Amino acid sequence: MRASPHVPGPVERELKRIGFGIETARLRRNMSQQELADRVGASIHTIRAVEAGRAGTAIGSYAQALWVLGLIGTLSSVADPSLDAEGLVLEGADRRRKGGRRSHRMSDDF
Repeated sequence: MRASPHVPGPVERELKRIGFGIETARLRRNMSQQELADRVGASIHTIRAVEAGRAGTAIGSYAQALWVLGLIGTLSSVADPSLDAEGLVLEGADRRRKGGRRSHRMSDDF
């Protein structure tokens, strides 16, 4: 068994929350871990790792489990640029610093 990568506390908590949500959804559907593994196309060990929120588990395994459970739409806000408050502020500051104008290329079309 590989050593778990060290991850910051907030990341670890979020992965555990996602894993718990996947486990809860599976149980509500009366689905075994083996059945979910079969439908995802993964091993039961991978499903156990997903449900435990292990950081070393591929994000694709989480996404496939969500898809099988009909919850893939819940990923739509992950890394959504419109929700990046800090990035939007920085982008606005950069635009103001540059004069707020986009460079326009002169046309040589007469």
